[in-house]
Amino acid sequence: METAAILFFYLCITLSFVKSASGRNIEWWASDKSISQNADRNPCVEDYSPCNCNDNPSYGLEITCEGVDVLVVRDIFSRTTTNDLFSFQLTVPSPTGGNVISIPADLLNGKRAGNILLNCPFLDWQLAIDADAFRPSSDLTFFFFTAGCDLTLLDFASFLDGFLSLATIFISQSSNVQGIQNLPALPSLDQLIVTYTTGLEKVTDFSRLGNVQLRRLLLNGNQLSDQMADNILNSVASSSSAAGALEMLWLANNQLTRVPTQLTSFSRMIQLDLSNNSFPVLSSGSFSFNAPVDYLYLESNTINSIEPGAFQGDFTRGRIYLRFNSLSRFEEAVFRPLLEQMISATNNDGGLVNLESNPLECGDCHLAWLIRDSPSLLNAVESAVCSDGTAFSALNPSIFADCPKDFLRKVLPFSSTSMIRAAILHTTHFDFNMRVFNCFFQVLSLGLLLTAVVADVARKYDDNVDDVRPAKALLNNKGAHFGRGIRRIPSPKEACPEDYSPCTCQQTPSGLEISCVDIPVDQIANVFYRTQTLELYQVVLTASGSPLGTVDLPADLLKDKRVQRIYLGCPPTANPKLGLTIDSATFEFTRFTTTVFGILNCDLSTQTDMQYLNGFSVLNTLRIDDSNNIEAIATLPTTTLPSLKKLFVVNCTGLENAAFPDLTPARLLRLHLEGNGLTDAGVNNILVSVGSSSSSSSLQELVLSNEYVMTKIPRIASFSNLVWYDVSFNAIPYVSQSTLVFSSPVNYLNLKSISLGAIEGGAFLGDYGKAQVNLENNSLTEFREDVFKTMLEQMAAQRPGEGGKVIVTGNPFDCGCGLAWLIRDNPSLVSHILNGVCGGFFKFEDLNPESYADC
Repeated sequence: METAAILFFYLCITLSFVKSASGRNIEWWASDKSISQNADRNPCVEDYSPCNCNDNPSYGLEITCEGVDVLVVRDIFSRTTTNDLFSFQLTVPSPTGGNVISIPADLLNGKRAGNILLNCPFLDWQLAIDADAFRPSSDLTFFFFTAGCDLTLLDFASFLDGFLSLATIFISQSSNVQGIQNLPALPSLDQLIVTYTTGLEKVTDFSRLGNVQLRRLLLNGNQLSDQMADNILNSVASSSSAAGALEMLWLANNQLTRVPTQLTSFSRMIQLDLSNNSFPVLSSGSFSFNAPVDYLYLESNTINSIEPGAFQGDFTRGRIYLRFNSLSRFEEAVFRPLLEQMISATNNDGGLVNLESNPLECGDCHLAWLIRDSPSLLNAVESAVCSDGTAFSALNPSIFADCPKDFLRKVLPFSSTSMIRAAILHTTHFDFNMRVFNCFFQVLSLGLLLTAVVADVARKYDDNVDDVRPAKALLNNKGAHFGRGIRRIPSPKEACPEDYSPCTCQQTPSGLEISCVDIPVDQIANVFYRTQTLELYQVVLTASGSPLGTVDLPADLLKDKRVQRIYLGCPPTANPKLGLTIDSATFEFTRFTTTVFGILNCDLSTQTDMQYLNGFSVLNTLRIDDSNNIEAIATLPTTTLPSLKKLFVVNCTGLENAAFPDLTPARLLRLHLEGNGLTDAGVNNILVSVGSSSSSSSLQELVLSNEYVMTKIPRIASFSNLVWYDVSFNAIPYVSQSTLVFSSPVNYLNLKSISLGAIEGGAFLGDYGKAQVNLENNSLTEFREDVFKTMLEQMAAQRPGEGGKVIVTGNPFDCGCGLAWLIRDNPSLVSHILNGVCGGFFKFEDLNPESYADC
């Protein structure tokens, strides 16, 4: 991980509260403006080479030293004069002998740094820090970070002693962190983050945690057992001041088998994440909150039963995420009290219960209380779908007409249950098939629609083929894994109820689709002023430019209309691209309806913020394509976009320099960043932000292809549910050990055309049993046992036809003894290799095992 990425992460998650801590006396914190509004960097006056220096006008100097010897670092600071730095970031150099990296006393030669960030490229490098290494910074430093190091030798008690302003300690992807039990007195510490790190299990005494007033304790991915979690939480709960301060607790991706019993001790707790553990039953009183709940994440915990009273407290605005569990019932005694609180909220900011991907049974009377008797409560239920594919919202209340009012205390005879199930299936069969198919289509091709709609504005929709993009776009490797020509059942078109000219209108099964192509903005506004239909399915706006060469969208452009899908485009033939500006109230009245929003072919340099998306509470997909100067993405109002699942930025400029937003509370499933010219540092900045957000445990698909200037594969250990990773068409000559570590079974890994010449043993870790691993068109000459054997054995262990494949077309493999392990010793694995050729034309499957007898 590039150290430059870490500073951005810190700014995203801590800037909101670090200014309020006492004793900072740092001039750059005086401004209340977000870092995203001050992302520009200026060259420094003094020469810090071979380190890099940026002058952040809002905060000060940012010094980054990549692999620079510590003695050289000390010399740099002896010849430079700036005393107070905003940040000092060091990727430690290679050890001169052994594997110990020592940071000497007074490394910065008397200078001070507000942020100190230390990174090791390899996990077996042991980091040792002299007690006085950063002593002059003790009254200034508020953030300390280290990643990728073996911390066996790190004496926290000595080198952090007296750091009275230190607010955050963040340790990630490291080993042997047990020395953290010796933390000195740190009166300002309010955030401790230890993620995907080993050593906590060796800590015997967490009592010092009771001496600090942590607001945030984040311990994701540390393989904590129930007992280890108890030891930590008991230490916090034992102190009334510490227990009364904790607001956020993350224990996701550990090995918990029960809900911690200490939660009731934390009187200010409002955010809790226990995702990706394993506790099938939530008993009464499991979650008893004293403060109004903000978020409760219980995803992927194998939950199959919830007892009444499991959730207690104020959930009026709380969001409970129960996705990817095994719930078959939605019981009144459990959920009615919650839902009634949630719908009572004012200003449309009530909470919700998300039930995505649970096998909910709807064929008996246990849902009558909701569907028939209290349908208004459905407004607080999200992504609830019956096991037969029918959404709760599509269930007809009449099918529960014969259900008793007190079904919770009675059991229906089997015949009645069967009759209701049959009625449901009979009533919803046709509509259900359409819904399932449309849902499948949206997942596969929604990301392509914007290009189809706007890139060629003269095209007409073909209602029988959803992917209508020009073939050239598909051949450019963008979205190549989306099915092409996905078809849906045709339906007859109906006449639109009103005249939308000069725009065009189509009546589709989903609703009205309005397209305004090359039409002045004032005429577009007039169309929506004189038409009456309030609910529209889709609006495509490619307005003609003003005399100044801009497209300026005014407030309430749609005249109170509500639209599910909005696509904005600028004429693709314009050169340079037309500037697009969007008033913060342009789409104000559709913010509770719009699920898809896209922008294509525009220059966004004059769009200084994205407040036009503020409050889009059901927005599922955001896409920006072929646009310039998109730095305003830093201002994306993510706190009001809780439903965002898919974010696509394709062929845009400005992303490299933008401060990528913290996506919390959204739980992204797909993040596609393609062709944006991102460097390694730029990509890492983005992934650190995403990995530190609520999307770290939800992201399933990550695409970083067509960047061409990326030289390293970003590590992905923070993303526990990632199954699809694409870094194709970059310039990555080498893959090191433990680079590709997956926590969930891999579906697809694309390393095609990245100039790859070598892969280190142990680079691929995880379950690759059913994966498609694409290594086409690289420069590999070795097919090594320590790289591929485990992966191929996993694939061979699957049922016939289900095992994965390693695709190696176009690699110049050598036919020598390096293949003996495969051809002679493990010939059964060859069938899981596609297009393996050595010596220019010898196929792997045609090689004679006997020719390797002497190897």
